[in-house]
Amino acid sequence: MKRKPLVMLAALALCLSLSVPAFAAAPARFTDVPTSHWAYADIEALAEGGLVNGMGDGTFAPDSQLTIAQMATILANAMGLQTGEDDGKWYYKAVKAAVDGGYLPNLSSNITDGTYEAACTRELAVYMVLEGLGVKDGLKVNGKKAEDIPDYGMVTREYRTDVLKAVQYGIINGIDEAGNFAPQNILTRAQICAILNRAGYTTAKPKAQALADGMENAEIYEAIKATGLFEENIHKFGGRNVKDLVAKERKYAKLMVRYTVETDALQIMANEYDSKLVFSEDYKYILDEQGNKVTDEFDFYDDNGKFVSVSGLSYSSRQLLKQILQIAFPTEYDNAIAGLMECLLPPYSYTGKTSYPSKLLWLNGRCVMVYADKGYQFDISRLNDTNLYERLASSPTTSTPMTYRRGAPGDGYPGNAIDLRIAYELGRW
Repeated sequence: MKRKPLVMLAALALCLSLSVPAFAAAPARFTDVPTSHWAYADIEALAEGGLVNGMGDGTFAPDSQLTIAQMATILANAMGLQTGEDDGKWYYKAVKAAVDGGYLPNLSSNITDGTYEAACTRELAVYMVLEGLGVKDGLKVNGKKAEDIPDYGMVTREYRTDVLKAVQYGIINGIDEAGNFAPQNILTRAQICAILNRAGYTTAKPKAQALADGMENAEIYEAIKATGLFEENIHKFGGRNVKDLVAKERKYAKLMVRYTVETDALQIMANEYDSKLVFSEDYKYILDEQGNKVTDEFDFYDDNGKFVSVSGLSYSSRQLLKQILQIAFPTEYDNAIAGLMECLLPPYSYTGKTSYPSKLLWLNGRCVMVYADKGYQFDISRLNDTNLYERLASSPTTSTPMTYRRGAPGDGYPGNAIDLRIAYELGRW
């Protein structure tokens, strides 16, 4: 086996990986990054989250330049994408994922020719972060405009939109009092830590790992059916053979599990609102979870602010969901619940795009897509579909608040996100 030259070993050390566990937070984690260093907090945050490592000798080398390949590896780790060697290059998989994902321009069709080993400029780094990870919900715009950046015209046209957005969101600052951006200046290790921390990305995501003995979705479906809590309906949907399990008891608000035979895909879904369950047949009064008339015809809440009728988001319905998730994800049930909670409670993660999930997870050998808007839906891929997970993980999405149904009696029920958190007991799982 050929030995890698020392420069490659240094580059590999600079590559930010998941293989090194996060260290306990402590002052001066790295000998060359004292607490007085301008990027100390940024470097600490990313080191704690597993996105950056030291050089192996107790140092971090904050002023060392970052290459394009190393930048691609950082983002791959932040997205949970596979990294590693191929065709003789340690960075091949990360760079290919970045090019295929559209957050790294195709600078060369030959990944191994050294093009991607060049130093990464500030403008390219900003482009890769925003196109690859997007802007997290909650960041505030400072009102700066293109004319506030004296050298904005020097920014490569392809990168201008993202550069301006990064400046407006405070993800990156100018290099001087005039506000010059210096697009062609080379990025350092300390600077990328500052950019990612300001953008809200500090933690490496788990990577999709295939399972040799995981349950098939058909088996999960049958295990859920065996609980006896559902009625089964086998039919055609979209030209495909599907099997539906619909919760029998009214309080579960028609929570449904669907298995599609041809694709071996599993779905779990519940609507926030179903007028046939909420209202009487003549729409003159509402019904409680037992189907009884509520005394005050349109009093949707009890004295404690709890919603008195039926909803797929209610505590009762979610208790059944928990049973289902324990069957589907026996060793990662807590992560499944946490993923849904993030969609329903602030900070919300609804993307506003039907093609991308509100939350993307890899649980027990499956790509799990959680959608949340006026209810929720879990789309669970067939076992070991790592390609689907990586394709979705490399597609940036911008979060927007979860939408709850609201309106006048007869059209919906009143309330906002704060009210409905109490109404559905979303703080109790």
